[in-house]
Amino acid sequence: MRIDSLEVQNFRCFEHKKLNFSPQFNVLIGNNGRGKTAILDTLAVGMGALLLGFDGIGTRSIREEEVRHVYRQSGLFKTRCSSFFDLTLLLESKALALD
Repeated sequence: MRIDSLEVQNFRCFEHKKLNFSPQFNVLIGNNGRGKTAILDTLAVGMGALLLGFDGIGTRSIREEEVRHVYRQSGLFKTRCSSFFDLTLLLESKALALD
């Protein structure tokens, strides 16, 4: 299987991010805390849904602390705006048959 693109919304440090991958080779480079591991975790969650039907293969789910929360100050009150259901993970992939 080849992953062509990944779109992430409200997951860890990403409000919205779309990545297009090369069919040959890809490298994630960045300073600490910029989202490299979040990209890998997103792929693990997305791929886990495809592997649910196979015996003996563990899958990864989304944890509450991984959902991106936004804090806004309104007047004298601080409010936390969050919705677990606004989380979006989209994977585009192509399966390659090997002879």
